[in-house]
Amino acid sequence: MPRVLCGKPGIPPEVYFRMMMVGYLEGIGSEHEIAWRYADSISLREFLGYGLSENPPEHSTLPKTRKRLSVEAHAAVFGHVLALLQESDLLTGKTLGVDATTLEANAALRAIVRRADGTGYEAWLRQVAQASGIETPTREDLVKLDRTRPRKGSNKAWVHPQDPESRITKMKDGRTHLAHKFEQAVDLDTGAAVKVRGRRNWKRHRDAQQLTCANRRRIRAGEGSICCVSAVRRWNEGSHICL
Repeated sequence: MPRVLCGKPGIPPEVYFRMMMVGYLEGIGSEHEIAWRYADSISLREFLGYGLSENPPEHSTLPKTRKRLSVEAHAAVFGHVLALLQESDLLTGKTLGVDATTLEANAALRAIVRRADGTGYEAWLRQVAQASGIETPTREDLVKLDRTRPRKGSNKAWVHPQDPESRITKMKDGRTHLAHKFEQAVDLDTGAAVKVRGRRNWKRHRDAQQLTCANRRRIRAGEGSICCVSAVRRWNEGSHICL
């Protein structure tokens, strides 16, 4: 007998990108809320090409589609949208604002392992406890030992096996979590995002200055039309760099 494949059908890439764009424009950060927004709105259904008798995509199809599309495909669509903005005079490129932010990674902090040998965090704590004289450490012993141990969240020693580019960091609300750092450049005249990138190098205070110097060289060479770049020089200070 021929094999019958069951399951929900995939969605076209165009539908996925339209859903992500409306989620960005309306400030919706949750894929559940994005799917609910389309299910609740007749005009957004029409924007996707779905009739009243058709169900819009569910939230579970969005991350699956994202994984199947390459980074180059996302970058190509981003560039196409920028070209459309420029054709509609919604992108001047004269004044740019540059900033960075940390976003929580989709990875659990308890799943980190040592870079040297791949030992899990709890198993390594048990080894440390036994080496200090506690033959059968309890959960309370491990918590007490972990609380008093210095530099317990060193990124040089620990890594998440499924998300090695994430870093252990303290979020703005005070929680410690695995996170990624993203940079964005925004056209301050129109509010359009002209560049977004994930940052592998987490060194502070340098990227804004490097971007400013690079744009100054392009302007002097007559290669671009940027006349001002505003970027926070320190994360907690208000000083700016302008050309």
